[in-house]
Amino acid sequence: MRFLLEHPDPRSLDGLARSAEAARRAGIDGVLLRSSASLPAALVAAAAVAARVDEVLVAAEVEVGHRHPVEIAEEAAVVDLASGGRLV
Repeated sequence: MRFLLEHPDPRSLDGLARSAEAARRAGIDGVLLRSSASLPAALVAAAAVAARVDEVLVAAEVEVGHRHPVEIAEEAAVVDLASGGRLV
């Protein structure tokens, strides 16, 4: 079983990175990222967090209704490679 920390109201990438670092220090497995008004692209935010914080899983919730699934899969594959396989 894995435990993920979800930031309640992400306003910046710095805030997300601080949450991910706090999760790592607390022994939580990773963070869950969702799109919000201030950070509309969960996969881009996931890449940024993974680049700044090592050893945490990064889960991204992505809506698939408005975009082609292959486009989303390509973005997710790039983020997964850039994060060293830590994308969920």
